[in-house]
Amino acid sequence: MTEDVADPWRPVPRRRAREGEVCSCDRPAVEVVFTEDLGPVPSCGTDDKAHRPPDCPSWCAQDHDVPYDRMHQSESRLVPLDACPWQECIGGKWQTILQPLLVGLVKEPGAKPACIEIVGTDDQLAAHLTAPEAEQLAEILRELAATLRDDSQGERRGDGRR
Repeated sequence: MTEDVADPWRPVPRRRAREGEVCSCDRPAVEVVFTEDLGPVPSCGTDDKAHRPPDCPSWCAQDHDVPYDRMHQSESRLVPLDACPWQECIGGKWQTILQPLLVGLVKEPGAKPACIEIVGTDDQLAAHLTAPEAEQLAEILRELAATLRDDSQGERRGDGRR
């Protein structure tokens, strides 16, 4: 069984390249790296941005420094959550914490489909959503936002209607 390159604690099995083996950047390979999801991957041994895999999505912003890097991520978008800060006691003092969300597309190595990833700025994963799940969540958020808007307009009028 081969080792997974995504685990930095295990050595990745390799062998010297044979004549005629070529890296994804079209340079002659100097080694072949064995990955669990891709099998043998020829590598030229250089760390540059020319190793974009052929299956790399157009939205991917990863550098792909090595030919066996199959993690794809888009640029993250910041969603500020400044209107609802929370309080935390740090070092005996209460502090106001403003914690935005980062939202982007991700495609992990293997058979999993690409998805929308929502992460807190503390690197805590909040969710991986498929396109239909994201559309469902967007609809729910639109409905809830409309309810909040209607409620706040009623409070401003002072009529208490709901």
